[in-house]
Amino acid sequence: MNKDFRIAVGFIDHPKTKKLIRACGDVGLVCYIRLLGFVAQNKWTGELAGMTEDDIEIAAGWSGEPGAFLAALVSVRFLDETGGQYSVHDWTEHNGFAATFGTRQEKAKEAVNKRWRDTKKIPKSNSSNTKTDSEYYQNDDLVLLKPKSSNTPSPSPSPTPSPEEEEITATTRARVEPETPKNAPNSASVQSETETGPDMGRGEAAALLAKFKPVFEAIWPGVQTVIISDQMITHAQEMAGRFPEFRTLEAWERAAERAKASPLLRGEKPGSKGRYFPGMTLAWFLKPDNLAHILNGVYDERPAPKGPAPLDAENYNPVSKLAEARQ
Repeated sequence: MNKDFRIAVGFIDHPKTKKLIRACGDVGLVCYIRLLGFVAQNKWTGELAGMTEDDIEIAAGWSGEPGAFLAALVSVRFLDETGGQYSVHDWTEHNGFAATFGTRQEKAKEAVNKRWRDTKKIPKSNSSNTKTDSEYYQNDDLVLLKPKSSNTPSPSPSPTPSPEEEEITATTRARVEPETPKNAPNSASVQSETETGPDMGRGEAAALLAKFKPVFEAIWPGVQTVIISDQMITHAQEMAGRFPEFRTLEAWERAAERAKASPLLRGEKPGSKGRYFPGMTLAWFLKPDNLAHILNGVYDERPAPKGPAPLDAENYNPVSKLAEARQ
């Protein structure tokens, strides 16, 4: 995630800025700068895909007349509007470094993966029937097949927040992603594009999440999501790449309902370490590792373990118990 963005030294005295202040007051200028910060953190390409007019004004912190702030931004050309979709005007020109965050993130991940593969010393092979090291994730005693037909970018390398008492394990992920036999030919181990369909594009993923957002909020009352970030769209693409059924709204709805059935995720029961789940959010739910936990029943309610019978304090005689133990 970007930590900063650039503003030109002449920004305050620019005619566009003066027009914005005349239309919305000084608070309009503050809201626009806040919106730029939001874009740098969550929409670093400058494209506000999946965001409605209300979403944009909420992200900017605008509390005036609905629609007035967005109309002013479009009027002075701080925002461009094409077919109902908005983008920051000349964002890549003025904030080229922030706009390439995704590319820099992928290069950093690839460098980490390369060092990791070198450490594990995964052998490379040119055989057509043998998967190369770039197609596998290695996990000591488990090799997981990475979807070969997917070009979906990987999620953020930052740690995935999850209930503190639970950790994803190789066993958990193995139940979601079955291991492919090493000696199986490529034609049997990798589905063709006609079976799985083409990769889900970002536009398709954004449209799917826009439909799923109100469904999720209906299942989880009180959970509100201001915007659908680029990271959420990436997670949706990754899940659709792993499991084709997640290209449908019904699959996401079933997963949300299963999560809702968990007393742990509802915050009604503590985990194994006595800590409670801090609260459900759409961002947390969309993380692929968290969805793997949900689908595998890691958070499902389990019967209480059977323990020893409660002690009868009134009739307990330690001397007689000791004598019985010695016999």
